[in-house]
Amino acid sequence: MLAEFPDIDREAIVYCGGSHGGFLGAHLIAKYPDVYKAAVLRNPVTNLVEEVSTADIPDWVYAEAGLPYRSTLRKEDLDKLYALSPISNDLSKIKTPTLLLLGAKDRRVPPSQGLQFYRGLQAAGVKSKVYWFPTQSHPIDDPGCNADCWINSALWYHDALKNTY
Repeated sequence: MLAEFPDIDREAIVYCGGSHGGFLGAHLIAKYPDVYKAAVLRNPVTNLVEEVSTADIPDWVYAEAGLPYRSTLRKEDLDKLYALSPISNDLSKIKTPTLLLLGAKDRRVPPSQGLQFYRGLQAAGVKSKVYWFPTQSHPIDDPGCNADCWINSALWYHDALKNTY
């Protein structure tokens, strides 16, 4: 994967993504535990089973999983959704320090998903932290809260890379 990019400093690769980008990041840090030196996941989708039944856009989950939209899920649908979820990865293989930024009033991706992933990381001994924004929803777009997200993300990366430079 990285062989195509010989000029990249492999000791300074970090990840940042929110919502679907958080979904991808949670998978990436599990699938490639030696690549990412730090990750920040903002309101990440980590459990498609929970997402399909609680989010305001369940059609996204069906599309993501390649399932036809229907009002009642079958057991095989639920099994597929779980298998495609970041939470189904072996979290004990993750080495990436992970910061989660969660809006408590998020209806698009319930914050319980980020908390579930965080608890899994904690149980696996992975350095992780949650910043909880009690007044924020999915975008965390209050100027003060948004600034707090970016400042704390930069500090998270700085801490993870401080022995590199």
